[in-house]
Amino acid sequence: MTIFNDLCIFKIYGTFIMNKKKFPFILLLILTEISFGQGRFSGDLMLNSNFYKKDTSIGATTTQYLRELYSTDAWLRLNYSINDFDFSLRYDLFQHSALFNPKAAYTGQGFGFWSIRKKINKLQITGGYFYEQFGSGSVFRAYENRGLGIDNALQGIHLKYELTEKLSMKAFTGQQKTKFSLRESVISGGNIEKFTMINETFDLLTGGAYIDRTMDDNSFNMLISNIESMPDTNDRFIPKKHAGFYTFYNTLRFKDISWYAEYSGKSKEAILDLTNKLVNKDGNMRYTSLTYAREGFALDFQYKRTENFIFRTSPDQLLLDGVINFLPPMNRTNSYRLLSRYNPGTRPLSENAYQVNLATMPIKGMGLNFNFTDIYDLNKNHLFREIQPEIEIKNSSQRVIFGVQLLQYSQEVYEGAGKEPWIRANSPFIEYIYRITKKHSIRSEFQYMMTKEDYKDWVYGLLEYNISPKYSLFASDMYNNSDKNKNKTHYYNLGGSLTLNATKFYLAYVRQVQGIVCTGGICRLEPAFNGLKFSLVSSF
Repeated sequence: MTIFNDLCIFKIYGTFIMNKKKFPFILLLILTEISFGQGRFSGDLMLNSNFYKKDTSIGATTTQYLRELYSTDAWLRLNYSINDFDFSLRYDLFQHSALFNPKAAYTGQGFGFWSIRKKINKLQITGGYFYEQFGSGSVFRAYENRGLGIDNALQGIHLKYELTEKLSMKAFTGQQKTKFSLRESVISGGNIEKFTMINETFDLLTGGAYIDRTMDDNSFNMLISNIESMPDTNDRFIPKKHAGFYTFYNTLRFKDISWYAEYSGKSKEAILDLTNKLVNKDGNMRYTSLTYAREGFALDFQYKRTENFIFRTSPDQLLLDGVINFLPPMNRTNSYRLLSRYNPGTRPLSENAYQVNLATMPIKGMGLNFNFTDIYDLNKNHLFREIQPEIEIKNSSQRVIFGVQLLQYSQEVYEGAGKEPWIRANSPFIEYIYRITKKHSIRSEFQYMMTKEDYKDWVYGLLEYNISPKYSLFASDMYNNSDKNKNKTHYYNLGGSLTLNATKFYLAYVRQVQGIVCTGGICRLEPAFNGLKFSLVSSF
């Protein structure tokens, strides 16, 4: 390392100790200074803007339509690497945003992420913000999902030590991020993983982790007050500031078979039960997946059972606030518009779920896929069922996928009181892709949802024209084919994208019905929307 770079690194740590609040700004100046050195500079920008048009016929009347009229969410990340040092800084901007609360407008901006990482022989040290996941994430997952407004990175110290090439340990302590501040509760934990190769066709990856959460004084005092105010003294209990979560997991691979098994548990702590009553209970989760795959055939089976397995920085937090862990979803991830309309979120308090996926290719150019998902609560009440067979046929210029989704969905359980007890829907679908030339192609979709509940029948169609690698144009319509649609409302989408080198522009007019949007088993309510959507994604 040159004397110049040594001074830069010294300068970073010195200024950090002197003024922690201004550290992100100081880090930006240091990155600018050392960018003329011998390191590597990179970054990316993601920007989403909405322009709102009030539409009472579909319920597009939130505050953005009445007052703000537009919103912008943006993330600008800068990375710099030199001599085993990695610096990262991200500037976040939210203007009139509906990302965190669909019924409110949030405005804020500042440095939403910064970190310094250094590798010293076998030890990797990270200071600042960091993301991490142990096993499936059942006891700890700090991650980001911008589409759902999730960014629960931790700010603190993260260590990783490689004892051998096949044995590693991790440890951390920190506080969870919430927008531009930190939650007061402290989260600490550790993880150990060992890889064992028996022979060329047989290996094991075994791991374990433990997480401790120390509740902050304000939350703990409020919890005590809520317990003391319980009308029935038999329901009262003595709470604890500490809660411990642990997990043991193993992945076994033998020839064409892969088997993952995990058991996770937690100590007794105060949680809200299904009736929003404070109780003092422990919990557990059991999850396994068994996969057999060879050329032209794959079979996957998954099972998950959860009981009182919720982990937050404080028990009074609801929905996505303060969540520390992540439970793997059991339902199929559907990309088609109507097939993803009724999507079950994970239920950490009470869930018993199964999933089977089968994919086979009986003859060249033909693929058969089948999915079955069944979800119950621990009292054997049925919550969700999905059966989806599909066939794919393709050749050098054409590809067609068609099938049907057979769905049973407890809307009352997944979306709350006042909803339909059950949605029973049958939804046939077809997708067709025609490659005109090497660069020009057409893609079309058609879906029809048949149901007697909720909004009743829906029909959806899409036509997309692509000119690789730069241009894409599309038009779609979603129409409610029932008596409830008295105004004969159409939900049009018209738009396109342009890709220039490492930058992609997207612009569309969107009219969208209110519904639940889920990603990876985590769901949020998306309000009705009418207006323009613009996005820009670039990397450098």
